[in-house]
Amino acid sequence: MDGLILILPPGMLRYVGELATRGVPVVLIDDRVEHRDRDFPSVGTTNVQGAYSATRHLLSLGRRRVAPVTGPMDQDVGKNRLQGYHLALEEAGLPCR
Repeated sequence: MDGLILILPPGMLRYVGELATRGVPVVLIDDRVEHRDRDFPSVGTTNVQGAYSATRHLLSLGRRRVAPVTGPMDQDVGKNRLQGYHLALEEAGLPCR
């Protein structure tokens, strides 16, 4: 393994921190942990814009039955992806099914 790119699961900060201390490169995705013992490099996602852009792209290819992949709807990531999907469909004058 060359390194880890991950969304930090609850309760795993200590374990991931130990791996990083041993030299394993770690990058977190959408790191929103406010209190942590160490800083890791992180990248953020643009879920509304990403879902909007992906949906617009598929519509531009002539697709009219596009299904969203949202993730868990009890988390902002799922809600944001669905929002971007709906925005693109509404802009194209298509119903949200």
